[in-house]
Amino acid sequence: MNAIQRSVFFLWLPALIAMTAQGQIYQGRQLVRADALANVSAVVPGEPFLVGVRLKMEPHWHTYWKYPGDAGIPTEIKWELPEGWHAGSIQWPIPLKLQEPGDIQIYGYHDEVLLIQQITPAKNVTDPAV
Repeated sequence: MNAIQRSVFFLWLPALIAMTAQGQIYQGRQLVRADALANVSAVVPGEPFLVGVRLKMEPHWHTYWKYPGDAGIPTEIKWELPEGWHAGSIQWPIPLKLQEPGDIQIYGYHDEVLLIQQITPAKNVTDPAV
């Protein structure tokens, strides 16, 4: 790994780490925690890599699949990427079929889920201040 690759990775890493502070807060309680995981230790210009967003939910709490069913809003991941970078679609694991009060059928996840996306950095990444 050369100095530029290390610099790009370690300057981009805080954006991923900052995401770990995000999640759903309700009545002052953190109900969903998000952690970012990557399959690379350094970003290489133009070479795609995978990032997983692991959501850990409190007991009796859930998040929704891309097609949530009768109620709910799908989970979204919004990246703030440098110019020329691209995030692919979420790779969704098979959801659970959940029954809500009132006979409402939903599709989603409880406990923990890993949502994976491919990130493609720009081919011309030369500025370590990404």
